[in-house]
Amino acid sequence: MEAWAPTVDQLLTQWTAKKNLRILTFDNRGVGGTDAPWGRYTTSQMAQDILGLMDHLNWDNAHIVGISMGGMIALEMSYVNDHGNGDMIRSLLARDPKVIVNSILTMLYPSEFLSKKMADQDLSVRQALYNVHEHRLKTTTPPPFSGIIGHVFAVKTHFLSNDRLAAIADAGFPVLILGAGKDRVIPGRESATLARLIQGDHVRLTMYDDAGHGMFIQYLDEVIQDLLRNFMRAAL
Repeated sequence: MEAWAPTVDQLLTQWTAKKNLRILTFDNRGVGGTDAPWGRYTTSQMAQDILGLMDHLNWDNAHIVGISMGGMIALEMSYVNDHGNGDMIRSLLARDPKVIVNSILTMLYPSEFLSKKMADQDLSVRQALYNVHEHRLKTTTPPPFSGIIGHVFAVKTHFLSNDRLAAIADAGFPVLILGAGKDRVIPGRESATLARLIQGDHVRLTMYDDAGHGMFIQYLDEVIQDLLRNFMRAAL
């Protein structure tokens, strides 16, 4: 959940208080404070987990924001609710903290971005983000092996048929798809493909051509504005 802290902070800062925004962040099964049972995990199963959590909170509806596997889960939720690489492996299996953090940086951010200087500190962006991810690594509980395996299976077996994608498109609710041109995990062309498959006036595709998988940090302010505009479209 700590990874969402900058996004949540900016949403709460930029959203009008009178509109009574409530934000829920949580750990998917297999990571953080959530149980990690052995067995095959699927994105549709995780979507049901979230719907169960919403039922527990008496939330009838919500804007769903997901990154990476979270985006896959959000697609599953859209359907279910309407109808009733090398650096990644090293970051998961390595034990040396330096190797883990450097692998995370390489996986999430383009080298051009990491080589820039911070505007308000005498540090490179790489060093600043290294410090952030190192602190997170030291202060959070690593996921158990069963959780890692479960997440890998969920991502590798994620699939929505054209019929299910068409059903999501026909539902008509505002859809925002964010793509990153230098994403080493999910290539930006896949975001464009998804937008084409669920095309319509209610679908918006925004591409950040020089962003990596860590787009939510690299373009934090811009992404927040994208989200807020999509929330407002849903309210109209």
